[in-house]
Amino acid sequence: MAFTAVSERKIVFIDGDLIEYNLQPSQFLSGFLMELLEREDSGRSVVYTFPHLTIQEFAAALALFLTPDPGSILKFLTEAHSTTDGRFEVFLRFVAGLSSPASARRLEEFMGPFPHQTICRVIDWVKEEVIRQSGNTRSQYGRRSLLNTLHYLFESQNRGLAQAATGSVETISFCECHLTPIDCAVLTHVIGFCDTIKRLDLDNCHIESEGLQRLVPVLHKCWELRLGSNKLGDSGVKLVSAALRVQECKIQRLWLGDIGLTDSGAEDLASALGTNKSLMEIHLSGNKLGISAVKLVSSALRNPLCKIQQLELWDEEGLWDDCTEVHDSALGTNDPLMHLHLYDGELGDSGMKLLAAALKITKYKIKRLWLKNLGLTYTGIEEIISVLSTHRSLTELDVSGNKFGDSGVKLVSAALRDPKCKLQRLRLDGASLSASYTNERVSALSGNDSLLDLDLNDNKLGDSGVELLAAALKITKRKIQRLKMWGVGLTDSGAEDLLSALSTKRSLTELNLGCNKLGDQGVKLVSAILSNPQCEIQRLWLDSVGLTDSGVEDLVSALSTNRSLMELNLCSNELENSRVKLLAAALRNPECKILRLELDEAILSADCSEDLVSVLSKSNSPMQAELRGNELGDSGVKLLAEALRITKYKIQRLVLRRVGLTDSGVEDLVSALSANQSLTELNLGFNELGDSGVKLLSAALRGPEYEIQRLVLDHVGLTDSAAEFLASALSTQLSLTELDLTGNSLGDSGVKLLSAALSNPECNIQRLELYNVGLRDAGAEDLVSALSTNRSLTELEMSFNSLTDVCVPALRRLILTLPSLQRIWLMGNDFSRLGQNELRTLLKSRPGVTVKLGTFQ
Repeated sequence: MAFTAVSERKIVFIDGDLIEYNLQPSQFLSGFLMELLEREDSGRSVVYTFPHLTIQEFAAALALFLTPDPGSILKFLTEAHSTTDGRFEVFLRFVAGLSSPASARRLEEFMGPFPHQTICRVIDWVKEEVIRQSGNTRSQYGRRSLLNTLHYLFESQNRGLAQAATGSVETISFCECHLTPIDCAVLTHVIGFCDTIKRLDLDNCHIESEGLQRLVPVLHKCWELRLGSNKLGDSGVKLVSAALRVQECKIQRLWLGDIGLTDSGAEDLASALGTNKSLMEIHLSGNKLGISAVKLVSSALRNPLCKIQQLELWDEEGLWDDCTEVHDSALGTNDPLMHLHLYDGELGDSGMKLLAAALKITKYKIKRLWLKNLGLTYTGIEEIISVLSTHRSLTELDVSGNKFGDSGVKLVSAALRDPKCKLQRLRLDGASLSASYTNERVSALSGNDSLLDLDLNDNKLGDSGVELLAAALKITKRKIQRLKMWGVGLTDSGAEDLLSALSTKRSLTELNLGCNKLGDQGVKLVSAILSNPQCEIQRLWLDSVGLTDSGVEDLVSALSTNRSLMELNLCSNELENSRVKLLAAALRNPECKILRLELDEAILSADCSEDLVSVLSKSNSPMQAELRGNELGDSGVKLLAEALRITKYKIQRLVLRRVGLTDSGVEDLVSALSANQSLTELNLGFNELGDSGVKLLSAALRGPEYEIQRLVLDHVGLTDSAAEFLASALSTQLSLTELDLTGNSLGDSGVKLLSAALSNPECNIQRLELYNVGLRDAGAEDLVSALSTNRSLTELEMSFNSLTDVCVPALRRLILTLPSLQRIWLMGNDFSRLGQNELRTLLKSRPGVTVKLGTFQ
């Protein structure tokens, strides 16, 4: 009876059920079933339930072992595992557990031995599922399915089975899966039997200190460990540090970005770095490290035993000015350091001078140096060039976002002309370059045989500058592989010289010519390169190039013969429907290798949706299409929904932003999505869904088949009328980590309804955007009250509402007491100077929190 009920999702039984299974009310039966009185129109009747659903599921699993002839048990187990509503999840764990002799021994005293054939079949099935699912972790659905399978392995407590199924596994990845402490315990059990484990990826898995504590015994076994974007905090870093201190530690690459690390936790980490002999790469970006923390890490780097070769730090608090000297002292004595990434800070020329001095004296050779957006000018570039002349092994230099201009690039060009220069990758995007010093680059490139990757995006070179660059590319011996020239002022005139030079570069795999006025003539030249059988270009950007009918015809002709292109960007070109029909015909060709097509803002309408559907549903490859900003309308979305319903590939990310969708089209969309159960991100912003559309969407999201992590519903016409329905969906979507409701007229009443879902202790929302939603003081206080039990929220956007000093005490309470909070935006509200100052003073009490207030009102 329990077995049938689990299959049918039934938990209440009547007398007829007991009779069907030859059960009579008795004292024995009352130990398993509870009697409940149920009111009916004609009076009262007795119904029965198991005391807990878990007991029913255990009894159901037991039934499988008490059946003399289990028949096609393997088929049943596979079908049960493949269901997506979770009805068999606990049941299958009990089945696996009962296959263990130790678990079954006590039961066999009362029921006799379990059929040996059944036990063997269960064990074989678990083994086959683990092996099969281990290679199926590219999608969220696949990773979740593997996790359930590992639970079966854990419940079996069968060491031989575990070693046979996982002994040779090298990579375990559950990134972006929500892992509970129990899940972490299961992983520990499994990894314990993996003698070959090399890579463990647990980025953004909602792991906190409790879950990490379960993992500590096996972390040291991994060569590569990714724990970024988890709420580990200082207590979690202390546990990671313990793993680094294990004498047999094998960790070589460690990601701890955006985990809530502060100065306190840095002390434990620095201590571990000073004794660890395996770690070669560490990523600490996105943490609120103060001056003392950077000093501690620098001190660890100075330890002669430290083997770190790559260090990544991200500065958004302006620490470089205070820490540069001590940091550079560490670099000067750290001989193994090969890769240094510093970005988004105010290092400036003075800081660069100290850094360069340290890099010059280190004995080991730097290979990769990233110095992005650090406020460097010509003087700072001089220091970098001096490093280039010292470190002949430097192969990658990124100085993008520093405004050093033509005079600075003249210095870089001089360094490239040095025959001993081994630079392979150079990024100069956004460096304020012009055509003035292109001659310098021509001379540099023509004399450099090592450069493979050149990024000149967002520099005003013009045709004259590009023509000189083309001349250099023609005579250089080295084969350029990647060339990025987005927004450099190129026209079809200058393109002729450039593409003529590139036609001889058979090794070119990436070409970005977006945001240049190429027109149809320029695209024709690009198409000629694609038509060449020896073309190796895999990624091509032609967004905003003025493409029209004749250009599309040339491009389509090239695509019909090209066998290398995998990614094509045609955004912001006026393609219209007739041109999309031509394009779709080329993409339907079985020989076409394109996997990603970007058509944002391409003036598409519903008429072209049928052609897009024929491309998306083609069976030879999983196509990714970006279609935001096109007026597809409900009829167009309906056709696209049909493609989603029939494609065999799992869609993880769906962006239909500003496509003219209304409530009428939502029903077709959610019906299709229910058949494609791997969706983790849904973006329907800037569509007129209205309350009725949001209600339909909310009803669908309450289903167990969805595990949405990011939901964007900005500017969709949502009001307080539908907020209750959305809140109900949020209460079941515990996988949701990001919610954007910007630009909807929720008001205080709507926010209050949503707050109920946020107060759920199991809520995992990390980022909440309530920008311009009509929020006032009363609504803000309701929100703060709801968040008092929340432990996940890290970012809260409340800008451009009508908040005043009245809600400042509530906001103070939120900032001081919500431990996970890292950033809160309050710009464009009605705070007085006094109210803003009161909020700013909180930063001393919560130094890890950023409060954005803007200017005084």
